[in-house]
Amino acid sequence: PINILTVKDGRLQPLERMYSENKYQILKSEHGVVGYLDESFTAPDPIMQALRNDGMVHKVLVGGDKTQESLDKKNLIDYMSAPEGGSNGLKGCCIFSSKQQKSYKYTCSISRYSGKPSLRVDDVNPARFLGGGVNPARKLKVETDLAAAKQTAENMKSQIDGMTEEMENATRDHNEARARHEATRHKMEGLKKATQKVD
Repeated sequence: PINILTVKDGRLQPLERMYSENKYQILKSEHGVVGYLDESFTAPDPIMQALRNDGMVHKVLVGGDKTQESLDKKNLIDYMSAPEGGSNGLKGCCIFSSKQQKSYKYTCSISRYSGKPSLRVDDVNPARFLGGGVNPARKLKVETDLAAAKQTAENMKSQIDGMTEEMENATRDHNEARARHEATRHKMEGLKKATQKVD
């Protein structure tokens, strides 16, 4: 199935972040949060807004190893789910973390009936479409070979241009010599005829 998302006027809508500025700064300074997911990439306004509407990328946090440590030892999910701003109930949350070159996605959902949280942890596989598809050393070799091929082509072009010019000069000299030869022949024929008349 193909999902079609529409964005009103194709523009970004006013943004409402998941956490207050004070709490957000604590998440960054004490728990290694880097930022919100939508801050980690760029996209045209309609696409960005569609991702915010459908994927809530503006409410998902991205962290690192320090974040994973807080998840393991400092009850970070409880802190993220805690109400603020006068709200009474817990709120769901989502955060990415990493540890030893592995990435994880923590998703906390709040039951609509019991109001209790449930946590799901998923391994995040390396991106297939966004990951590096070409070995850097191989890429460098190809670029070097291509540059050498271009230089060789330029050298050959210079040689060809030189040979073409030389051939054109030789052809011109030949034509000029032939013209002089014809002129001399005509003169000799004229002299012969004049001599015959004198005799």
